[in-house]
Amino acid sequence: MHKVTSPGVVVVQLVGFSDPESHVSRYEAAMEVAGFEPWALSDGQPLKLSRTVHNRKWYHRVRNGRAGGSELLLVHRRA
Repeated sequence: MHKVTSPGVVVVQLVGFSDPESHVSRYEAAMEVAGFEPWALSDGQPLKLSRTVHNRKWYHRVRNGRAGGSELLLVHRRA
């Protein structure tokens, strides 16, 4: 995406994580390596909205032993 976007463009993604505690930090590090930085609100805090998603597919529950996952709305800006 970095090659086809202009500096300052805002990228909004709704991403599902089965294990947010370990996956989100790795995902954000990958976005930084790709040339994107978290978009911050006027108070300097990055915008992150999340929700728990119930009733995932049956194989999600079997594989991870969880009843649901988490979706996170991530907003980044191309540096």
